[in-house]
Amino acid sequence: MMSSTGNPAINKVEQYLGHGDWAEHVAAPKTMTYQGAITNTAILLGLTVGTAAALWSFLGTEMWAPMLIGGGIIGLILALVIVFKPQASPFLAPVYAIAEGAFIAGISIFWAARAAEMQASGSGGFGAQLDTSLIAQAAGLTFAIAAVMLALYATRIIRATPMVVRMIVVATGGVLLFALANILLGVFLNKPLVSWDGGPLSIGVSALIVGIAAFNLIIDFKIVEDGVENKAPKWMEWYAGFALLVTIVWLYASILRLLAMLRGGE
Repeated sequence: MMSSTGNPAINKVEQYLGHGDWAEHVAAPKTMTYQGAITNTAILLGLTVGTAAALWSFLGTEMWAPMLIGGGIIGLILALVIVFKPQASPFLAPVYAIAEGAFIAGISIFWAARAAEMQASGSGGFGAQLDTSLIAQAAGLTFAIAAVMLALYATRIIRATPMVVRMIVVATGGVLLFALANILLGVFLNKPLVSWDGGPLSIGVSALIVGIAAFNLIIDFKIVEDGVENKAPKWMEWYAGFALLVTIVWLYASILRLLAMLRGGE
C-alpha cells in the first residue's frame, strides 16, 4: 500500500484506499470508473486553461502579479480544504481549477516576460516583451510527459511499488523544503539558494524538479487504478481529477521555468 506523498492531493485519499473497506459502496449503483475519472480530469483541465486564456485576454499582461498571487493563495486554501474533506471535491474541485487558471495565467506571463528579458540581456525592462512561444512549448511538453508517464505506468515499465513511492515521497519532500528555504532566504536575507538566473545550478535544479513532478503522476495514476478496482464512491472521480490537476499544474510551471532559463541562455 502506498505511503503519503508530497503531492497534497494524495495524502488524504490513502485513508480510503488503505483499508479496502468499500462494503457500503459496492452495492451502490454509482461507483468510480476510469471513464468518469478521465472525463472529470478533462473538465478541470478545460476550466483551468479556459480561465487562464480569458483572464489574459480581458485583464492583460499588466495584471500578472494579482493573477499569480491571488490564484496561488486561493488555490492553496481550496486544495487544503479538499484534501481534508475529499467528499467536497465535486463542488470545490471546479472552483480550484478556476483559481489555478488565474495562477497559470500569471506565471505564464511572468516567465514569458522573464525569458524575453534574459534573451535581451536585460534591455527593455521586465515585461517590455513576451516570449509567448515559450508557453505553447511548455504546455506541449507537459502533456507529452504526462502521456509518456501514463504509457510507462500502463505497461508496468514503472510500477508504483512501495520502494518507488518512498523514493518519490522523499524527493518531493526535499523539493518542498528547498522551496521554502529558498523563499525565506530570499525574502529575509536576499540570499536565495537558487536565484533562477539561468545559470548551471538553477537549470540543473529546475530539471530535477521537473523529473520529480513527472514521477508524482505515477502515484496519481495508482490512485485512480486503486479507486476503480476497489469500487470507490463516485465522488472519487472528482478527487482523482483534482489530484492529477495539482501535479499537472506543478509540472507545467516547472517546465515553463526551465525553458525560460534555457532560452534566456541562448
